[in-house]
Amino acid sequence: MLYYSQRSKQNRKWEGTNFHETHTTQTLRLPDQLRPGDLRRHLIIRDLVYFGKKTYGEFLASEEGIATNILASRLAHLEQQGILEKQPHDANKRKERYVLTEKGLDLIPVLVELGNWSAVYDPQTAAPPDWIALVNADKPEMIRRIRASVRRGGSVFVGPESVLSQVTGAVQAYDTAHKEGP
Repeated sequence: MLYYSQRSKQNRKWEGTNFHETHTTQTLRLPDQLRPGDLRRHLIIRDLVYFGKKTYGEFLASEEGIATNILASRLAHLEQQGILEKQPHDANKRKERYVLTEKGLDLIPVLVELGNWSAVYDPQTAAPPDWIALVNADKPEMIRRIRASVRRGGSVFVGPESVLSQVTGAVQAYDTAHKEGP
């Protein structure tokens, strides 16, 4: 939790009331699953949404590197918080896959905004500038597309059903249809 304390009597706005005694601390509460102190939870959600990772092994192979016990703990916590759900893997019944719940899907606009922020303020970001421009051209539509793709088991950047391939295909079809003849 993050707290912002306003304890100074000079900041009291309502003299003669008990406001100061009952509201001495204004609280900005961040849900446990969004606490900035545990970046690995954010990376798991990012990898699922943007890169289509779904299994323990795929998350373990992420370039950031994460110890197996930490990964297991973070996945269990996200599942316990109702953000992820563990399901049997379609192709290999001995494996399990993780999918976002509705609560998890509701984090997609947050991920999009983090990507936008990173594109502006982080010179080492991996967010492709063309992608950021495309998202910002019609953000509500892109968020809808991302959500629908992830719900179907797709992702933003990886696979034939990815949002990027859908959008790229639509742009190419538009360009072909509107191409001027010789």
